[in-house]
Amino acid sequence: MSWREHHQRSEQYAILAESRSLLGDLERSRLFFRQAAEAEQQALADLDPHKTRTFGISAVSAVSLLYRAQELEDACQLAHRYLGGGLLPEFAALQLQTLLQEMWAQNSTSLLPLERTEDPILIGMRGGRVIEGGAPITWVLERAATMRKLLLRSAEELRGLPHRFAGPPLREIREDMQTWMLQAPAGSYQFSLLVQRGEDRGASPAPLMVLDDGEVPVAVDRRAESITEHALAIIEAGNRFDLDRLHDLISDSQYRVTLLKLMR
Repeated sequence: MSWREHHQRSEQYAILAESRSLLGDLERSRLFFRQAAEAEQQALADLDPHKTRTFGISAVSAVSLLYRAQELEDACQLAHRYLGGGLLPEFAALQLQTLLQEMWAQNSTSLLPLERTEDPILIGMRGGRVIEGGAPITWVLERAATMRKLLLRSAEELRGLPHRFAGPPLREIREDMQTWMLQAPAGSYQFSLLVQRGEDRGASPAPLMVLDDGEVPVAVDRRAESITEHALAIIEAGNRFDLDRLHDLISDSQYRVTLLKLMR
């Protein structure tokens, strides 16, 4: 088979992997990503080494696919092999170095004594006095504090709690959601926040208010949902100024106003 045929087969496996991932079938998704990576490596083996740009694109693709298959050790070894081969164009070498740093960071996170964690949020800072690997500490602390406030508000809204106008969050919210700051892959300046949840993520009955005609639920407890995913969905909708999506995500108008203020 030619490079093109192997590459097309890799793309087909990657499409299958994406579709299984969307359906929540992560085991099959990782298997298809692994097969896509193997097909891309076969494509590289059949490629004319003088086609350096194509070689670089395929090399990055092969490593990325192994990474998405959660085969971190194999992906790191493959990246080092390509970087040491002397055939990569500069853009591909830089992309592989970035991928290596991401994989090292993920591997370090997996070794932390943490349970019940959600996917980390990568926060990048650029411009002004920000340099590669460094930024004024006041800027970093302010950005981290704002993001933590947004996560706490998201947790409160998911629980169906009444809007808090003043004071700190309830103790049970603070104990249920610990926020960690982690080293992130190299960039202008980046760090990541990791949400660690408490043991009780089961939904409890919605808060009730008593009316003359009986008890009527005024909110829905959605604490079992991911705080991180909820907060990121709100940020995405806010950046697009998608009011319909924001209304779907945050039914309470007071929470909507508060969360939009935090995103400014």
